[in-house]
Amino acid sequence: MQFFANNHHAGIFVNKLCSDISAEAHFLKRMVEDETSEEIKSDSTHENELVDLFIMEENGEKSLFVDQGVYTKNRCFRIFQSTKMNRATPLVISESNKFPVDSRLAR
Repeated sequence: MQFFANNHHAGIFVNKLCSDISAEAHFLKRMVEDETSEEIKSDSTHENELVDLFIMEENGEKSLFVDQGVYTKNRCFRIFQSTKMNRATPLVISESNKFPVDSRLAR
């Protein structure tokens, strides 16, 4: 089963999804800050769920956890513990990861 014709088509989907998530998070943040909606203030679960999708970059800015740069024509996806050609640096779990990881993966 194939979902996308190629990596570029997957990128179009991912970029649209990320754009929608960012716009919704920005909208909810403004609603809560402006106190314009008691309904949103009383139930901020939706905002909290969206906040979990953002990470803090090294420069202090927040961004979505998705690296949108990998969805281009000549890029390949990297999976856990894979390495780039002629490199000895595998993709590993970040030390700042706050989510539980199956111990079998962390070997």
